[in-house]
Amino acid sequence: MNSGNVSSLVIPPVDWHEQDERAHVVQLYSSHEFLANSVGRYIATALAGGGSAVVIATESHEAAIRTNLLRSGLDVDSSALATRCVFLNAADTLAKFMIGDLPDRTRFLPLMGSTIESARQASGKAARVVAFGEMVALLRDQGNTDAAIQLEQLWNELSLTHSFSLRCAYPIESFDQEHHVDEFLTICDTHSSVIPGESYSKLDSTEKRLRNIGYLQHRAQALEREKRERSHAENSLRLCEAELTAMLENAPEGVVRVGPDQKICWANRAVLDLLRCPSEECVGHPFAEFYVRRNDFSRFWRKLISGEEVRNFSAELRSRDGSVKHAMIHAHAVWQQG
Repeated sequence: MNSGNVSSLVIPPVDWHEQDERAHVVQLYSSHEFLANSVGRYIATALAGGGSAVVIATESHEAAIRTNLLRSGLDVDSSALATRCVFLNAADTLAKFMIGDLPDRTRFLPLMGSTIESARQASGKAARVVAFGEMVALLRDQGNTDAAIQLEQLWNELSLTHSFSLRCAYPIESFDQEHHVDEFLTICDTHSSVIPGESYSKLDSTEKRLRNIGYLQHRAQALEREKRERSHAENSLRLCEAELTAMLENAPEGVVRVGPDQKICWANRAVLDLLRCPSEECVGHPFAEFYVRRNDFSRFWRKLISGEEVRNFSAELRSRDGSVKHAMIHAHAVWQQG
């Protein structure tokens, strides 16, 4: 079917700088330059139309947005625009309404409500106000996603009494783990629209955008299948490890695992019986502690770390009750990079 027959409603739009007056949009991005350009167009459209803007950004993004606006012929430091385009530092603004780890409703609503209305008054009573905010992204970057979601909800509550269009932004890489899925969907649900990252937005035709959507669907399906297969393989591996551990634990021969620090990491029942000690008096202790002659252990260890497979190494081990046990040791080293 020719993509020209596909309703435009089926295909997500690419140009989001024109938004409803009460829209609450989340922008995903990978490139900081892309974000600055996108937000710059969003702010410039409002200012050119006689509206006002409130920009709550990190220091680096504020500088990039200012530069973008200046390239568009908008000097936001000029007397004509300084009161219509308000810049606030995201971290400083966040600190004004946070109590502990959560945003406080009684602080947030009057603070941001007055900020929105002050910007509106600078352009006229009926002027449109657009806002851009990164405070939620800062909270998520701090690992405080619950607070970010609550803040998104407070913005929605504020929009019930104040007319403004809001755009939030999150780096797409902050959702790159499997366990981030629920958080991502919850954050999207607090918004009226989601702007995909630049890999979609930069595509210049309907055909390419549809192809990109199809590719992403295929990739999601393939990754879901890989996830199921990996889960099955991990379950099988855990079962094999459990069986191997049980077999070694109950083996008639003594089996002990010693770390590079020469301390015992694990010992089976046969070893514990031989040394007449419980696990807690064996594991974590230097293996040399149980040798009657420490120089025998030193000789054994030199062979082992040289890469030699040690077989039929005769040793006398002293058990916890003081008795001496004669043992024949077979050992080899397993080396791991890093």
